Amino acid sequence: MRNAGFSVAIDDFGTGYSSLSMLHDMPADVVKMDKSFLDKNDMEEEKEFIERIGALIRSVKEEIIFEGVETPQQVEFLVDCGFRYGQGYLYDRPLPIEVFEEKYMN
Repeated sequence: MRNAGFSVAIDDFGTGYSSLSMLHDMPADVVKMDKSFLDKNDMEEEKEFIERIGALIRSVKEEIIFEGVETPQQVEFLVDCGFRYGQGYLYDRPLPIEVFEEKYMN
């Protein structure tokens, strides 16, 4: 798939069956952090943990994307922690392929 120009991502990292060993062993380019990291009541309290987990992930993978970005405050927090990518309702809702193509591909 990489030869065809695709990137491989680990989705929902931090929940379920994802583990630190997956970071090292799985040939993925991107780690998508589960939205639960941004759902905390006091994200500032979690800042050091999130920054450190980001440094750990960056040591073995190229990019980190945070899922579940819903507020400008979450964006500000992530940027302050040194992250560049996020996805969530703040940017857009899930769309049928036809609507996506019309909106973003033309």
